[in-house]
Amino acid sequence: MSNKILQKRNITNTNKPTHIESDVGELVVNTLTGRVYTQKSDGTTVELKDFNDRWRGNWLLPNTSNSVNATLKDTQLESGFVPRSVVASGGYVFVGTESNTSTNTGMTIRSYSVDPDTGVYTLQSTWTDSSYGFYDEVLNLQISGDYLLAKKLDDAILIFTWDDTDGSLNLINSTSIVSSNSPNDDIHGYYVLDDYIYTSSAQYLKVYSLSASPSLITSYDIGASSTAPWLDGAIWSNGEFVIGLSEFEGAYIWSFDGSTLTYKSNYDVGTDQFQAITGDKNVIFIQDGAAIHSFTIDSSGTLTEVTDKVHSSGTSPYQTSHLYNTSLHSDGHYLYSGHTAYLRGYASDSSLYEWLWYNTSITNVYQMSSHGHFLHVACDEGVTIFP
Repeated sequence: MSNKILQKRNITNTNKPTHIESDVGELVVNTLTGRVYTQKSDGTTVELKDFNDRWRGNWLLPNTSNSVNATLKDTQLESGFVPRSVVASGGYVFVGTESNTSTNTGMTIRSYSVDPDTGVYTLQSTWTDSSYGFYDEVLNLQISGDYLLAKKLDDAILIFTWDDTDGSLNLINSTSIVSSNSPNDDIHGYYVLDDYIYTSSAQYLKVYSLSASPSLITSYDIGASSTAPWLDGAIWSNGEFVIGLSEFEGAYIWSFDGSTLTYKSNYDVGTDQFQAITGDKNVIFIQDGAAIHSFTIDSSGTLTEVTDKVHSSGTSPYQTSHLYNTSLHSDGHYLYSGHTAYLRGYASDSSLYEWLWYNTSITNVYQMSSHGHFLHVACDEGVTIFP
């Protein structure tokens, strides 16, 4: 039998090691907290963290007594084009806007580079929709591999390729995923994961292949009866289950095995209006007008609310700016929640999420995306960046 190599570890308490207990450069694991420490050359002991944890520039224990106002690093607002969506990847930030009603110019997607030190945006390229619609806007940008996807109002999912040398976009498909112009088939929510595109409407939950020419894999007819759920909220998937939100009827869960959608369960919290959903490695978060609810999901597709993770809003409701919105975002380390009047950030310590920071200088948060140590926010003031 081969020898087992064990890292130096502390299994008795949650204390970080002293300089006497570790050598310079040696790693020490605390098995009770999962934290890893090392000793620097100057004799001090520090905790090792993932680079994404450095987005605020310094460490702050997650509790409300030391919450701080998050500082804007930069804001970009192109005249007449209000941001409605944002996604960051590969050194670029892509910002979707509404159409410009003053100049009758179509909706746009703009790509920016970001200075890694100062956080300053520099415009690199602009894609403009050749057709103008008074109410047209780019809602919910998502990136998967070489593809950038954008929802055009409730009408269609546009698919682009993007150049990683200058951030320029090339529209390659605008006809494969479209609404049939029936109110029951308007595209409310969509979510991209791995090789699949999930879409929800009032009557249908659909799954498409992710490619230059997406094909419909399966469609689940929810039904148009008065008792059927109306999927008018956001949609999310962890790869095994798909969760669609109904504003007044809660969360509906389906399993997906690569070819077939199977209805599993429903979770209804009563009169609360489910609006936004996201998840990380362990928890699913759903935001309504009053709180953020936290759930686990078991192998049967049943949601269980984790009551000690619910955050009541008190006198500041968690009201979001529009339905089937994307104003709840998790990067696996932090949870960000956008509202009509402010933005909040949460951190996790000992599995309990706490309010960590806030900003009240922005209104109507539409979508957020984190990349490296920056958080990008699409709101009425423009696309903003927080370190």
